[in-house]
Amino acid sequence: MKSQSTSADLEAVVENCLPRLCVLWTAIDTYGCPQNAAVLREVIDELQEAIPPRVSAGAMEFVANGLFRIPRSQVAQLLAIILSSGPNASYEIVDSRRPPAFGFRSDPRFIFRELDYPLNDGGWLALVRKGLTSDGRRLDLESIGDGLNVMAMNYPRHFADFLNEAADAITADAFLQCCLFGALIYG
Repeated sequence: MKSQSTSADLEAVVENCLPRLCVLWTAIDTYGCPQNAAVLREVIDELQEAIPPRVSAGAMEFVANGLFRIPRSQVAQLLAIILSSGPNASYEIVDSRRPPAFGFRSDPRFIFRELDYPLNDGGWLALVRKGLTSDGRRLDLESIGDGLNVMAMNYPRHFADFLNEAADAITADAFLQCCLFGALIYG
C-alpha cells in the first residue's frame, strides 16, 4: 500500500513540475543556448514517458506536448481570428462535414461551421490557402491536436502567444499552417 501511495505522490510531483520545465525549455530554446535546451527537452521527454496518459478521446480539451491542456474554446478563438476575417481571409472553406452531434459549441445559441465543425467528433473542414489551386486540406480534431503539438515543439514563440492569450492573426496563421501542413511554409 505504501508503494502505491509513494508512486502516486511521485507522479503528482512530476505532473506539477513538467509544465514549469516546459516553460523554462521554451525560454531557453527561444532566447538562450540551443544545446542546453536540447538537454532539458530530453529530460522532459523522459519524464513524460513515465506518466501514463489520462485524457479520454471525448475530452473537451487538447493536450499539447503531453503537458499543456488547452480547452477547445481557446482553439475556437484562434480559428475565429483566421477563418472569420471576411474578404481578407487567407483561407477559404471548400468542403465540410457537419458532425453528427455537437458536444462542443463555441456559442450555445448558434452553430458556426468554421468553428464548431472541426472541433467536434466527425466534423471537419477542407481548407485551401487563397491563391493556390491545390486540393483542400482537412481540419478536424486530429489535425488540430497534431498542429498544437507541432506548434509547441517547433514554434515556441507562437505557442507561448497562444497559451498566454496574446494571439493575433500571425499566431492564428502559424497555428493553421501547423494543423494543415505540419510546418510553417508560408511567410
